[in-house]
Amino acid sequence: MNSVYVVSTGLASDPEAVTKEPRYRKATRGMILANSSIEQTMLGFDREAVREDCGLVLGSCHGELEVTIDFLRTLSQTGVARPILFQNSLHNSTTGFLAMTWRITGPLLTVSRLHFTGEDALATGHLLVRHGLCNFCLITAVDARVAEMVEGLNETKIRSRYTGEGAGAVLLASSTGLERVGRTPRCELIAVNCVNAPTHALTDSPGHYESNGVELFVRALADDEVLNNISLYKPDGSHSLLTWR
Repeated sequence: MNSVYVVSTGLASDPEAVTKEPRYRKATRGMILANSSIEQTMLGFDREAVREDCGLVLGSCHGELEVTIDFLRTLSQTGVARPILFQNSLHNSTTGFLAMTWRITGPLLTVSRLHFTGEDALATGHLLVRHGLCNFCLITAVDARVAEMVEGLNETKIRSRYTGEGAGAVLLASSTGLERVGRTPRCELIAVNCVNAPTHALTDSPGHYESNGVELFVRALADDEVLNNISLYKPDGSHSLLTWR
């Protein structure tokens, strides 16, 4: 099996700064945030060299809440459940938008696991590269804040609040991929482990949304070159452990 390396990382820009661009005319906030994180990750890369052998994993706790509101509003007002709105409200619609934007033809996967969404996205991308299903894998985890949904979502959460939004992205590569793009890796990603056993530690990663596991991993790599692992504690008492070298 292949070793898995982190080649590049990125964080989303402010969506308000880019929503007026023509290419985003029909894109949701989630799509804009996720795409922005990938754009930052891919700065300076030959996109064609990566694209021809690249997978994509997207993680999102809530999916496309903006379209969900449109679907529910239309259903309430007209009694018609519009299939196109229902389809576009799903997490997979964000994945499809990114795949078309970046012309990715490798494995495309979407994951959603509440507090562990970011970690599952990293673990899935790690698995794809490690088992040789692709030599590159773009991973992004994203959730957008939609004001109309805040009160309702907060009522359903225990020891957690739906208060923010953001996206982080990581480009993983095998040793073959590294040779192709001529890059030195940031680190080797060893493992992503999620532990459901309760703890009493302070919460680091609510997951819907303060910061997800991908964003916290990106920030950890940027802030401390000596650090080689982070533990992220969740509101329900579970935690995850990300290890690299």
